Amino acid sequence: MAKIWCCRRFQHAEVYKIIPTKKDILEEFILYNQRCSCCNQPVLEILRADVEENILKPIRLNSKNIPAFIKKMNVLWEPRKFSFPKSKISKFILNYNEFGKIKKCSKNLSGLNIGRIETDPVINLKSYKAHQQIGNLKISL
Repeated sequence: MAKIWCCRRFQHAEVYKIIPTKKDILEEFILYNQRCSCCNQPVLEILRADVEENILKPIRLNSKNIPAFIKKMNVLWEPRKFSFPKSKISKFILNYNEFGKIKKCSKNLSGLNIGRIETDPVINLKSYKAHQQIGNLKISL
């Protein structure tokens, strides 16, 4: 994945290697972004390397000329499209807190105390105390 400059920021672009269209060109690459996130226009930039392996100044095409150029370009190499399999990890997240109120953000589970067990070191884990705290009031079972 390459970056292309548009609307005063770098954006992700796909890289294609095509057959050189001019003389004295060793390699030619296309950086293509289908839609800019700011201006919603397609962005295409041509990078060329000459026979002496010097990189020439990049050429940008207008959004009007991009579809015609894409249709007639001879692609030697294009990026593979990956489809990631669905993960077998459970996506179960409690969306409520210890008071039964629905949480706005379920990513921060550090404050969640549901099912918290407080053990007594004297009894050596043979019995336990479950507790629930509501405001300043602490209830032990």
